[in-house]
Amino acid sequence: MELGRLDDPIVRQQCVELRLLNSLRGKLFLACLGGFGLSLLLLKDGYFGMTSSSGRHYSPDPACIPWGFASAGVGVASLILLLCTGSCYLIDPAERMLCHENSYFGWRRRRVVFAADEILCVTSEAKYQIGANFN
Repeated sequence: MELGRLDDPIVRQQCVELRLLNSLRGKLFLACLGGFGLSLLLLKDGYFGMTSSSGRHYSPDPACIPWGFASAGVGVASLILLLCTGSCYLIDPAERMLCHENSYFGWRRRRVVFAADEILCVTSEAKYQIGANFN
């Protein structure tokens, strides 16, 4: 089994690719949203101030501005990391194998999960979900 053949675009086009949202990418997504959301709140409070629920207006706090830019930096850094990482399963019908591929900044690691000679049988299991819409 030659895993290097999956670098060929023609062979890669014939494979089925299953993208995953693994735990690392999920945490990076949350860090991205949290960083940008917190930066918006801090910069708003730093430049415009805030209004309480009773209607009282508080003056802007310039001490929030550096923290707002720092949290925006965290959001940008996690967005870059999110876009440069990936994880997927590749089903290669020609070689009849399933590979798992992780990529980080262009570096790829592939490993064979299983090949056709390792499969004894295939089973499935169904579970009924109350309120599921199957249309």
